[in-house]
Amino acid sequence: MNTKVRKYLIEAARQKGKFVYYSDVVTECGLKFNLRNTNGQKQLNQILDDISAFEDKASRPLLSAMAIYKDVRKNDHGDGFYYMAEKLGKGNARKLKRDLFGFAEAEACRVFWQKEENYNSHKDDF
Repeated sequence: MNTKVRKYLIEAARQKGKFVYYSDVVTECGLKFNLRNTNGQKQLNQILDDISAFEDKASRPLLSAMAIYKDVRKNDHGDGFYYMAEKLGKGNARKLKRDLFGFAEAEACRVFWQKEENYNSHKDDF
């Protein structure tokens, strides 16, 4: 699991109303791949999936919900987020997307990570 990306997403969750863009994750975390090609997108998707699977296993909200598209026409989480959530047993990917599960999960992340006790107890879990 990429701990730098996990910590970056945790810090985003600690800020009220904050989201990060997929491209910001790549830039700010020093990831060396290009999101303009399929391989780079798959690499980021795998990192985000690993982090959310780790959080889900610990009964915490899916941290990758903090990352969304920069493009205002999409203004949502990528399909990969919803397919990953489906794999983790959260429901049908299309229904999750329709029901804005990603935004509800981002809010659950904020509630969890803004609590100092949770932050201090789990920010360094690996």
